[in-house]
Amino acid sequence: MVIKRRGVIPVYTSAPVVPPSQPVTSKLVLGWDFSGNESTVTVTGAGVSNVTDSSGNGNAGTQTVDARRMTYGVLTVNSKLVASTAADVVKHVIVPATITGWAANGQPPFHMLCLFQAATWTNAREVFLFKTAGAAPRFGLRLSTSGGTRVEARVPTAVPGSNTILSSQTALAVDTTYLAELSVDSGGTASLIVNEGTAATSTSASSGEALSVRRLGDLTAAADMKVGGAYLFNDALTAPELALWRTFLKARWGYV
Repeated sequence: MVIKRRGVIPVYTSAPVVPPSQPVTSKLVLGWDFSGNESTVTVTGAGVSNVTDSSGNGNAGTQTVDARRMTYGVLTVNSKLVASTAADVVKHVIVPATITGWAANGQPPFHMLCLFQAATWTNAREVFLFKTAGAAPRFGLRLSTSGGTRVEARVPTAVPGSNTILSSQTALAVDTTYLAELSVDSGGTASLIVNEGTAATSTSASSGEALSVRRLGDLTAAADMKVGGAYLFNDALTAPELALWRTFLKARWGYV
């Protein structure tokens, strides 16, 4: 005699999707995550009035002028919320004048990462910008149409009031997600890489300009961008550290 047992048909469910976690490194001194996973974004009036610092150093981004607050809560990149500017209005988030955790505030070595899209590619629009403490030269990332649509990295040189410019080697498109990486080592050697591509090699000089504030977004001319995340490190990242951050940011923002 054969006994047949009536079993329960198993029900399979998909495992919950776990968002990628921000890598842990003591070098991170400022982290603004507009997806809302690591940073808390506060919206007041027209937009972003505060974004908390995911590094734990308290270097929050702020904006007290309502008309200059970045728009938040509508636009997305890779299904994640982003902060956005507008083509006809100057909007930005202010970087603290003194960045806690960065002993040589505004000086090398440092590493910057920024995830953004440009809805229009307009010349000389700032992305993530700092002034050198106590001096005119600036450093940071900006858009450029000089010689084609590019991301520029501005790095202070040894000469007061001047900058070295590195331009991305490949023309960039609108409405496309880019990870821009700017690093300067302790010897002053600068590197600009976009979407893990070939490092920029072309350099030129530019006169510096005095800046009243540091900011994410443009202070004096309207840009039209979406920003997912911005990160500053108080040292150049090692290859293994950079690999971790690239894996994390690619999973979150879907750049290619």
